Amino acid sequence: MAEVIASTLLEAVFRKLADEAVKQVVRAKGIRSELKNLGKTLSDIQDLLSDASDKEVKEVRVQKWLNGLQHLTYDIDDILDDLATEAIRSELTEQSGGSTRIVRKLIPSCCTNFSLSSRMRHRLDDINNKLQDLEKEKVTLGLTMKSGRLEVKDDRSKDKNRQYQTSLVDASSIVGRQGDKDALVLKLLGNEPGNENFSIVPIVGLGGVGKTTLAKMLYEDEQVNAHFEFKAWVCVSDEWDTFSMSNIIFQSVTGEAKEFKDLNLLQVDLRDRLRNKSFLLVLDDVWSESSDDWESLVAPLKACAPGSKIIVTTRKEKLLTELGCGKLNHLKKLSHDDAVCLFAHHAFGANNFDSHPRLKAPGEGIVRKCDGLPLALIALGRLLRRKNEDEIKWKEIEDSEIWSLEEEDASQNDTTENDVLDALKPYNECLKRLGVVNYPGMEFPKWVGDPSFRHLARVSIRGCKKCTSLPPLGQLQSLKELSIHDMGDVTVVGSEFSGTGFAFPSLEVLSFEGMQGWEVWSTNGTSTTGVIKDAVFPCLKELHIIDCPNLVEISLKALLSLRDLSIRECGDGVLRSLVHAAPSVTKMEIWNISGLTNEVWRGVTLDLKAVEELEINGCDEIRYLWESKESEASSKVLVNLSKLSLGEKDEEEYNYGSNLLTSLRSLLLLDCENFKHLSCPNNIETLGFYNCNSITSVSFFSRGGGQKLRSVTICDCEKLLLLKEELGEGGEKNRLLINSKSMPMLESLWIEDHPNVASIFEFGGNFIHLTTLIIRDCESTGESLFPDLQLQSLTSLTALIIKDCPSMDVATGLWPPNLRKLTIGGLKKPISEWGPQKFPTSLVNLTLDGETEEATNWSQLSHLHLPSSLTRLWIRSFDNMETVSEGLQHLTSLQHLWISGCPKIKDLPETLLPSLLSLEIWGCPNLKELPVTLLHSLLRLEISNCPDLAERCSRGGSYWPQISHIPCIKINGKSQT
Repeated sequence: MAEVIASTLLEAVFRKLADEAVKQVVRAKGIRSELKNLGKTLSDIQDLLSDASDKEVKEVRVQKWLNGLQHLTYDIDDILDDLATEAIRSELTEQSGGSTRIVRKLIPSCCTNFSLSSRMRHRLDDINNKLQDLEKEKVTLGLTMKSGRLEVKDDRSKDKNRQYQTSLVDASSIVGRQGDKDALVLKLLGNEPGNENFSIVPIVGLGGVGKTTLAKMLYEDEQVNAHFEFKAWVCVSDEWDTFSMSNIIFQSVTGEAKEFKDLNLLQVDLRDRLRNKSFLLVLDDVWSESSDDWESLVAPLKACAPGSKIIVTTRKEKLLTELGCGKLNHLKKLSHDDAVCLFAHHAFGANNFDSHPRLKAPGEGIVRKCDGLPLALIALGRLLRRKNEDEIKWKEIEDSEIWSLEEEDASQNDTTENDVLDALKPYNECLKRLGVVNYPGMEFPKWVGDPSFRHLARVSIRGCKKCTSLPPLGQLQSLKELSIHDMGDVTVVGSEFSGTGFAFPSLEVLSFEGMQGWEVWSTNGTSTTGVIKDAVFPCLKELHIIDCPNLVEISLKALLSLRDLSIRECGDGVLRSLVHAAPSVTKMEIWNISGLTNEVWRGVTLDLKAVEELEINGCDEIRYLWESKESEASSKVLVNLSKLSLGEKDEEEYNYGSNLLTSLRSLLLLDCENFKHLSCPNNIETLGFYNCNSITSVSFFSRGGGQKLRSVTICDCEKLLLLKEELGEGGEKNRLLINSKSMPMLESLWIEDHPNVASIFEFGGNFIHLTTLIIRDCESTGESLFPDLQLQSLTSLTALIIKDCPSMDVATGLWPPNLRKLTIGGLKKPISEWGPQKFPTSLVNLTLDGETEEATNWSQLSHLHLPSSLTRLWIRSFDNMETVSEGLQHLTSLQHLWISGCPKIKDLPETLLPSLLSLEIWGCPNLKELPVTLLHSLLRLEISNCPDLAERCSRGGSYWPQISHIPCIKINGKSQT
């Protein structure tokens, strides 16, 4: 009970405040006024707690308030301990030096080496501010003092869906409760001695254990109906309304819809109708623990005949104990066999898994997770009923602590779904991962964020669209990754999320996305003194804020550990606030930020001193970084910037000069459709252009530019015909091709979708460092881009892709000696016309594209002399190929074979490929058979868009007995194993 703990702590704090030794230190250090203010605020708060131990407050927000007070009281107690320690140290200092030295060794240096007068004052000011905030919150929480008692204004809306629960029940669908029912029927029919004419029959248990269902069984039992003259069913739920409940009882007894304007008149009439009549009343879902409430309701029932009964279903025990119910028998969870029966009934209308043997193992696992709670078993059974052929989905639920509730389920109501999630509480203290998806309740159960999950490291909350606040996750000690997505009704994220004081002590990665209604983010517990125990997010390394357009108010202090910051689809206020709070960020993404002006950029760049990697996409006025008067000053701020990525769609045409950013090593331009000219620093090492259709030239700031380039990528830049080198002011601009002389250090070159490769790439020379060369979807003039001998001279090249360049030719025969990966095809000359090839023995990965091929038999490609070193082979888009039954038998090292887009192919190799582990076939509709010789060693088989073969290889198909041993089989994307 947080209020009792807080009260006890406050008493200890007051004792320490009264200690004379502490008072002396306080006067000496000049912090008397701060301690006086602290004492006054604590006294105000203590008034609110004076009677809290007698009245348990269960309203969630009040519990959070009390928890916050409890944590803050710990902080106050720590400060007073420091003061007491200082008092002892001062006293000992007056003694002999030797004694002092001995005692000093026993006192931590943190208590002797710091200046209390300055640092303590800051800590006390911070705590005073937090205490005043807590004291102010009493108004919004409805905390008031009435006759010396703590009262809580309960402004929760009553769950109307729960109110509409009825007593009707389908007994045929109930499992495992017959014994409980029989025992309670005996109690209902018996005549227990007592002071009242009625006795209470309690049904106590966890949420979701089946209390209401059992009460319905009793209410509809024939023996029970014959025993009582009158009966009534009242669903109480959140609010106890004596007038409304009495009116329901009256209508149930009399059958009259009589209107009463006064409770007294109503209860007098009810008493007269029940006088000397045997009566059964069910009060379902009782939450009130007030004996006054109880007495006001049962007053007219005391006139009924002896032997009358009141069935009470509740999770609470306090009221029942006060009413003298004695020992309470809690309704037990279902046995495993009964749980299986109930789950199977709702999952596929059976009593067990016999009709679905493949689902038995995951189904049993899911049943164990539900821990015998009927509501959880029913909810998940119904959820999986629509997926009773999807074994993967069942296994996912069995293996994960992530529970996804279907949004379109019209039967849901807030109380039921809250009970389901409450019932699904994991009981494993070693839980490491938790996710909640599409939970439709209005608030999370208390166990979500419970600090007792000491090993919980990853939490994901998504699509809980009715929740208006986040669960209290700040005290999860081991939490390292947290993602919160699509919580549209959350407007404020504050102390209810993090708590007060030390929060999120281990969190390293935090992500908010799709928070459309989010407006305010604040943490009241952030330290102003550098004291680690007051910190919020002390270890946070990555922060992602995505698609939160209404977030305007952020009150965060320095996030000193943050290194990676991503802000997308937000307002400029988010950018300004977070950049200012994150002085140590080294990697930053800024995407589609609205409202950016030169003034905003000016403020932002001043806080980017540590940034090494910067990505800006879809933002206005990014020219400020290089065109404004302050650009030179900005460049001095961005002294560590080594990687810059720009994505810009500004309508205005302009040139870009980055010569001021001398530390820049990597520059990427994406979708910069209006860039016309690019000027690069000489030291640039990585240069990339993607979909920059207006750029025509690239220059370097001075002679020798490009000599350090290691990677060049040019994709979909049709006007970029040449590179230029500026020779100085007034000098000539010479054409500069990509060649081994201008870029001697080049390691990677990628050119895609260019109308004339020869205009920008000159193969002559020796690229001794080139390891990767990719040319795709390009045109070129001339018969051959790569003469034989020069291709062979690329001694460092390990990956070569030349594809879909119909006007180009590659003189083949001799290949780079250390080539490991080759993808080729779609060229002017078909592969079948190449002539003999001498592939190096280093080649292990080969993809052949046959889009222009006329070959119908793989034997027509035997001249290729594929090396036996191949471990991966992809035969792709041979439109006329009908058979590959021969020509692959020598590939004894082949482990992975892909065949795709060959509509006429009818058969596969019959010869044994002893090392084959994976066979994947896509888009071969005429292929109907699988050679048995290929199947023995397989670990993976995947077939898509091959109708006949897919049917034969599916579970139950003709090939199944021969392939069932394969661990992974996928047919049209669905697992068969």
